[in-house]
Amino acid sequence: MKMGVGAVDNGQYEAAYALGYSNHRTFFRIILPQALPHVLPAYRGEIVGLIKATAIVGYIAVQDLTKMGDIVLCWRG
Repeated sequence: MKMGVGAVDNGQYEAAYALGYSNHRTFFRIILPQALPHVLPAYRGEIVGLIKATAIVGYIAVQDLTKMGDIVLCWRG
């Protein structure tokens, strides 16, 4: 994220301060929208990997639970 913010030209900060924007408003209204295109490609792979890992873990857990249910039913029968 720091590299994306660093890619925004310093003139953007100066223009925002000249218009009377606060530090908080400058960041969220001017700097962040310009920094996101630089940052998103790096995070996109991480997000996809996280979603894939979550789906696989959920699938394995369901298989384990159903198998345990079969084992319990066979044991009681």
